Amino acid sequence: MSNKIDVRKAALKDKHRKENALWRVLLACLSDIAKMEPWDKLTHEIPLAYIPKSDDQMIFFSCVRESEHSMGIFIYPTPRDYQYGTLAQENDREEARQFIEMECFTAAFTTKDEVPEEVLRVYQRLAVDFGDGLWPWVSHKRYGYLDETPHADDLAFALDALGNFHMQLCALKETNAVPDYDKGEMLLRYYSPEDDLWYNVIAPFALPPEVSSAFITLKDSPLILELSQLPASTDIPRMELDYGWLDEPVQDKANDVPYFPMHLVVSDRLNDQQLSLYHCRPEDFIGCALTALADALRKHGLPETLYVCRDESYDLLEDLTRKLGIHLKRVKHLPAAERVLRSLDAV
Repeated sequence: MSNKIDVRKAALKDKHRKENALWRVLLACLSDIAKMEPWDKLTHEIPLAYIPKSDDQMIFFSCVRESEHSMGIFIYPTPRDYQYGTLAQENDREEARQFIEMECFTAAFTTKDEVPEEVLRVYQRLAVDFGDGLWPWVSHKRYGYLDETPHADDLAFALDALGNFHMQLCALKETNAVPDYDKGEMLLRYYSPEDDLWYNVIAPFALPPEVSSAFITLKDSPLILELSQLPASTDIPRMELDYGWLDEPVQDKANDVPYFPMHLVVSDRLNDQQLSLYHCRPEDFIGCALTALADALRKHGLPETLYVCRDESYDLLEDLTRKLGIHLKRVKHLPAAERVLRSLDAV
């Protein structure tokens, strides 16, 4: 038992050592950024984008100043996150849903009493004290969760993003040119492998097309083998599958990061009836959706058409429904499923 404890202690010590090193570099970067006061020159509407050297994503930044004691930088890992975080929606339900589904890092500069306790403990380890001045800190909001203090890879991501954001600010300072939001411009930082150079340019604002991530099911998987033996449904030719969120976060344990519970529903599109309903955590979406659908299929057989309205639902079920001979159709509204979700106060 003592050997296991020693190994755990050593692993925890090594984890803290690596994270402490990242925090020291990150705080130095945040200090350099604060001196440039980007929120005074770059309004919340002006987009700044960064394409990493790997050329596999487009990261967006947005500056905000709420008061002289509260300012910061939002980091959006994808164009969709940027849209969710900056574009107003038609109603409160859609606003709530997009907040829940958005991923975002925040580099904040506030008074000490606004700094999360976990970050303060990190600063104690580092012997860092900003006194009566503004305290810099970073938080990470994951898909389906409230904000938390970043660790490990997430901390490294924030450092890389903010380091490149700082380089964009340096380029703006040299040229004294600011993107014109009204003309649809943005500041873009990207790497040219041909020139082996980084460029910071004012470019027309554009969002790259979203890349779908289809879920592939093996032909000989137990689920496919079982469901493919089911008969065609004789009473429910059209089914719907949708999901929603409870907008009040919960915690399973006292120290857990609060998350928003998900509801997965399968419904009869023609007769407005609930066929199956499951609840889960955000990270269990795939398994929960497949379970909810399989439950309905076992009870009622295979429908002619399955209707969905979310990209995530379509990507998850496209391959499965094709293998089962079910037509998958994407539509704007799922009346029966929406009624069930609204009855649960889900957004």
